[in-house]
This record gives sequence, structure tokens and C-alpha cells, in this order.
Amino acid sequence: MKTGKIVVISKLKGGSGATTLTRELATSALDAGKSVAIIDLDAQGSLTNWWNRRTAATPDAGPKLIQLSPENLPDMTEKLRGKFDLVLIDTPPSTHDALRKIASKADMAVIPTKPTPDDLDAVGPVIRQLRGVVPMAFVISQITNKGSVHRTGTDIR
Repeated sequence: MKTGKIVVISKLKGGSGATTLTRELATSALDAGKSVAIIDLDAQGSLTNWWNRRTAATPDAGPKLIQLSPENLPDMTEKLRGKFDLVLIDTPPSTHDALRKIASKADMAVIPTKPTPDDLDAVGPVIRQLRGVVPMAFVISQITNKGSVHRTGTDIR
């Protein structure tokens, strides 16, 4: 029986790059020969739209799209672990209590953020929501070679 890993991609602010990160992680794992499932909990549905485009011509070309409600997801995690090497969950921008419950069943939460003061400020509430619940990692996305964080004066290039 597989003992797959479950990773929650979490953010408070839309536009952080979470869906893009989820897609990249999924395709990288597929390229490495892993079985992958994706779950799109974001009402915008961008991950589902990407999956529909990717699998339109070749249905077996992508990860498996699992459609579950946030309320039912925590009860399904062990079944998903047994079926897939990697399950990626793209969550809506929120720190709702459902996020904490879902994350409590995950192996890791990845929090993407853009390197702007407003986006970095939005990371704090996610950390507070998930602290002590699940190990966390951060990904700084959408970095340009002209970017800097002006609040601290730290150049991020």
C-alpha cells in the first residue's frame, strides 16, 4: 500500500502564484514517474481549468483531478494517501477554520508569496493559522530582477 504525501498550497491573498506552483509541482512529480492527484478548492477554478485544457487531447497526460468539498476532504486523506504518491491541494485565499482542519491531515503546507510588502504581510495570518498544525515551507514567486522589498530596503535580487 502506498503512503503518499499530502501537500496543502495555502495563501491568504489571491495572485500569490499558488495555482501555478501547484501545477509545476504536479507536472514535476509526474515527470519523475510519481502518481499525482490534484484537488482544486479555490472557487475561481483555475487549477481545474488547467487540468481540462491539459487532458482534453490526451486524457491520461496529467495528474488525476479529485473533486471533493473542503468538508469531506479531511475524511478522505488516508484513502488518497493509499492511492497516490503525491496529493496537492490548492486552497482558496483564506484562513478559515476549514484550512486548519485540512492542513492537520497534510504532511506539509507550502505558502507562496510575491515579494511585495502587501503580499508578505498576508503570510502572517496563514502562519498563525497553521503553526503547530503542519510543517510549513515558503516559496517566493513572481520575482523580477528589478524587484526589491522597499519597506526594509532589502534588495531581493
